[in-house]
Amino acid sequence: MKRLLLLTFLAGSFGLANAQTEEGGWLVGATSNLNFTSTKADGADNSSNHFGLNAGAGYFVIDNLAAGLNLGFNSFSEGDVSGNSFLIGPFARYYVNGVFFVGASFSSESGSSENEFTEFDYSRTIFGLEAGYPVWIVDNVAVEPALVYTSRKSDDFVNSNSFGLNVGFRLYF
Repeated sequence: MKRLLLLTFLAGSFGLANAQTEEGGWLVGATSNLNFTSTKADGADNSSNHFGLNAGAGYFVIDNLAAGLNLGFNSFSEGDVSGNSFLIGPFARYYVNGVFFVGASFSSESGSSENEFTEFDYSRTIFGLEAGYPVWIVDNVAVEPALVYTSRKSDDFVNSNSFGLNVGFRLYF
């Protein structure tokens, strides 16, 4: 009986996912990650806070393939250093059998950082890869956990690569 219920649920989820990723449809949503780290070194308190929020909209150019535009905001503080940045760039996402997705993005980021002595502006490029799956809440609304890889490159700022987990919320029309 449990197997029959599981198969019925999976088959129903597959049908919903396929119906929402057809050519001519739209997806609109937001993704966020929240990272908080607190460390203590040699009797001194040092904490690091990072917050990012990305919003985007895409159009299904063919069945299961969406292309669109991301907009984002990042904020960070670490000790006496803090800053904000904004980003914009295209993305593409492909839904495999309507069950999970893979995607790529390329963004341009501009920001500023400051401490008690100086302030500086920076710009860099960001390349991202993602793989995840939609968890359908209702017919056209999904929560989307995804594993992400991000590479940030700049001539005048620290280059970095990261791997993590993001959670997104999407509406499909």
